[in-house]
Amino acid sequence: MSLLSRMQNRCQAYASDLAMFVVASRSTAASQASFTALREHLRGLYKLRSDVFDSELVARISSCTSVGATPLHIDSRILVGDGKFVEGHFYLAGHGTYQVLSLNPFPTISPAVYPKCASQYFMSHMWKEHLRLIQATHDRQRSIDSFVQTYSRPRITPGDELDAIKLTYDLEIAAAHRAFFESIDITYPGTRVSKRAHRTTRCYKCRDHLDSAIDTECNSCRWIVCGCGACGCGFGGVGYPRRVVGINVFKRWTRYCNPPAIPVA
Repeated sequence: MSLLSRMQNRCQAYASDLAMFVVASRSTAASQASFTALREHLRGLYKLRSDVFDSELVARISSCTSVGATPLHIDSRILVGDGKFVEGHFYLAGHGTYQVLSLNPFPTISPAVYPKCASQYFMSHMWKEHLRLIQATHDRQRSIDSFVQTYSRPRITPGDELDAIKLTYDLEIAAAHRAFFESIDITYPGTRVSKRAHRTTRCYKCRDHLDSAIDTECNSCRWIVCGCGACGCGFGGVGYPRRVVGINVFKRWTRYCNPPAIPVA
């Protein structure tokens, strides 16, 4: 997974946490403080790395306006206290809400979310499904409220968090790159920060996105090192690596393009 993808996953996780606050059943001073701190943290991440936030993620965050804005609810037409099917009342199904039009003796419903309900078995199944969905909604709401009340907001600055993600990524890249060289039986040359012009590409091995501004490059071939560990030292054609004889593909290429001058006697 590329560094950009890791940062995107972190921000998407924060956006999901933010959405949980919106569907909480109540707002408290503690939950409101956590909600505000989380929004500010996301705003700080956006200022540092706006490229991590696509339009869909920005829209998700913007839609989260306040704690308890849209709590989970059961359709207001449903009377939870019913002990059995009643004509004219509404009930829950996995595919939506339906109304019982008549009982003769089995329910006739609209819309027909159950294709067959003219039997005791299906009437029993419909009733159990209705009760299960009501209970599941209540359980989900309690779980959300517990999450919001016990939420631990970020205790790190946006800049430090991005640096921590980058450090972890660099350590994993170095380990993967070393393992890659062992797999092609070549001495490991190490990596470095690119000082050349900015460039972006895709890994020939796993097709992940690469960016020289955030990814390191191989000391030998000077290709951008991918999260899978691959670099130009193992490039062998279209989309797959193969063992190469020698270590420095870049130097070989420059020698081929600029052959040494032949001295004149």
